[in-house]
Amino acid sequence: MEDIRERQKVRNALLRCGKFLVATAAVCAIGASLFLFLSPLTVTGVSGTLVRDVGGASVHLARQLSWYEAHGLTATLWLLAFSGFYLLAIPAARVEKVATLATMTVIAFALSFITGFSIGSAYLPAAIALLIGTMLFVSASLLPQP
Repeated sequence: MEDIRERQKVRNALLRCGKFLVATAAVCAIGASLFLFLSPLTVTGVSGTLVRDVGGASVHLARQLSWYEAHGLTATLWLLAFSGFYLLAIPAARVEKVATLATMTVIAFALSFITGFSIGSAYLPAAIALLIGTMLFVSASLLPQP
């Protein structure tokens, strides 16, 4: 009888930690999206003119752009989609849908890998937190329930 109570305590602790990590993943993803969206991007270039007798003159230009100016609406919607994806993991964690969380974790790592050279690396901490949270949910589901 006491063994069952101990297992239930361990299971509840695993579920609490898993839910915390899934929520942490969502917060990290929102933070990454806000960081990318609000960080100014510096664009540099060289402008040159040709004058026949004087020679050429070049001017170095530097300009700061917002995320929206540099990448447009489609990329901004991708930022929202990344954050929304991690936010959708919270309801799955609340109702303890382990298969859904496992699928979302695989998709999160795939998206971070595919976009790794642009925005995916910003979401890697969120993907790792989601992975650890999912592993805790899997561990809790393997424990027998009373």
